[in-house]
Amino acid sequence: MNPARRLMLIVQTASRIGWRDVGAVALHRARARLRPPMMPVGALTKGPLFVDSPLPAPDVADGDATIARGHRIAGGELQIFGDDWVPMGMPFDWSRNVLPGDHRDIKGVWEASRFIWAPDLARAHRIDPQAGFLATLDQLVEDWLARNPDFGSPTWQCGQEAAMRMINMLLSHRILAGGAAISARLADVVARHATRIKPTMAYAIAQQNNHATSEAAGLFIAGAVLRRDGGDRYAEDAARWIDIGRRSLETAIARLIFADGGFSQYSVNYHRLLVDTLCQMEFWRRATGTEPLSAEFQASARRAIDWLAAVVNPVTGAVPNLGHNDGAQLYRLGEAPYADFRPTLALARALFNDCSPAAAGDALRWLGIEASAGAACGEPGTKLFRDWGLARLEIPGSYAYLRFPVRRFRPGQADMLHVDVWTASGRNLLIDSGTLSYADAAAIQDFAGSKAHNSVRFDDGEPMRRLGRFLLADWPDAHDVTGPVIGDDAVQISAGYRDYRGITHHRTIEGRKGRWVITDAIQGSRDSAELRWHLPEQAVEQVEDGFATADMRIVVTADAPLIFSIATCFTSPTYGKRVPALVLVARVPHGASMLRTEIELT
Repeated sequence: MNPARRLMLIVQTASRIGWRDVGAVALHRARARLRPPMMPVGALTKGPLFVDSPLPAPDVADGDATIARGHRIAGGELQIFGDDWVPMGMPFDWSRNVLPGDHRDIKGVWEASRFIWAPDLARAHRIDPQAGFLATLDQLVEDWLARNPDFGSPTWQCGQEAAMRMINMLLSHRILAGGAAISARLADVVARHATRIKPTMAYAIAQQNNHATSEAAGLFIAGAVLRRDGGDRYAEDAARWIDIGRRSLETAIARLIFADGGFSQYSVNYHRLLVDTLCQMEFWRRATGTEPLSAEFQASARRAIDWLAAVVNPVTGAVPNLGHNDGAQLYRLGEAPYADFRPTLALARALFNDCSPAAAGDALRWLGIEASAGAACGEPGTKLFRDWGLARLEIPGSYAYLRFPVRRFRPGQADMLHVDVWTASGRNLLIDSGTLSYADAAAIQDFAGSKAHNSVRFDDGEPMRRLGRFLLADWPDAHDVTGPVIGDDAVQISAGYRDYRGITHHRTIEGRKGRWVITDAIQGSRDSAELRWHLPEQAVEQVEDGFATADMRIVVTADAPLIFSIATCFTSPTYGKRVPALVLVARVPHGASMLRTEIELT
């Protein structure tokens, strides 16, 4: 791309993002280069960090697993991004990049310093107070404080990371001591984290994503806790942090949560992080007796919870891997696997008094929260989220998602008209490829590009040109979104888009019992087009007009000659994790205008 064209694309894209936010980011980066580093605040108060209270352990379903987790942490292991365990030494090596083979990705350094493991040790101590888990928790946190002095290491680089770490320390205290006041030493640590968050709040808000919500919530929580427990020393700062956090969170939520409940990042896992963050804010607001946020905020939070509920499988808690997935599950209060989103929903339903989930979950028991007394939560069903760009279609025994572009905010992936297909029991038959890495250029192309999605790829190219790791140009918008149309025994929806090359793609999905039919109308490709279907690694047989697996038969027809192939690819169920998968490809030459896929479930 020549420099003049690139500059024009940057200007066009900046205009869509919004010049005010672009200016805030530019100002932040200029100040970061010019201003002196933040100075240490001073010595911490001497004494214990965590208060040990002889509280009985709650009646949880996964106590043995919690004890086993505690022993692994005490043995110097860390679970990363909700999946693999890696050796970290004891105390942990806080500077180690835990990602395999890629030491440019700062997320690998930050993972241990998010303190996701801290509430794990607190829970294990409550179940078995004699096993030494509290001593391990103290040892690890004190070692981190000694090796990461105020604002002087990469772990202080990001305000959101500071907020997450602080909240996990407060959760650990709550699990250990219930409603007792935090120690003077922990109050000092909380204040340091709030001090780090505040100077970059404008930058966080300008990101138009989870940074805005996480950092605002962190500042609000720090202020609320310190106003209750910090004494006169922190009274003035606490009041200011509550005010800034409240106003920033109200502003962010009003802007970033759509009328249909969707969130600006166009990502299911980041939506969970949003809801988890709102839960932490509301829990600590109640715990400290802080004034509620506005009715508009509460309504937006409930819409976001309802959106998440619509994509969670009620049997397994699984969700489609749509959009960026950085492995975030920051506030773990039970032993459910990373891919199970039901604990988030259970806590959110209880805190925002929405409806009563089928299972309360251990998070409520650890925090001492009663389940909602509202009506039972409904099943997801067929739904359209027009503002976010997602349709969920349901037929007996199966459901599918159609992703279509609605670009109010920065898109993260070229997933236009991607389709996911699931069984009602929670098995993902046609899958999204995930994310893998934000730092590896090849991974960004392989996992975020059009070839990673179940859609039509044109001329071996991309519908949006990439300007940076997190910035795409040429945002297309959906047109002709029709449906969902629900009949006695069928459901249907259609949508289309036109990209910057002048290529148009219109997709219609129709579902009937045991069968999905996807029709793609295409126009404008100069060379060829290929229809791609990704599925988990399994035995696949190429048959006449398509493919067959143990779960389904896929038949593809077109108005031009087809070339079929099966290739090995990869999917990334969580950050840094690469799992073998398959892609079924049906390629048509220039001039083709229609492809039709029939998926018969077996």
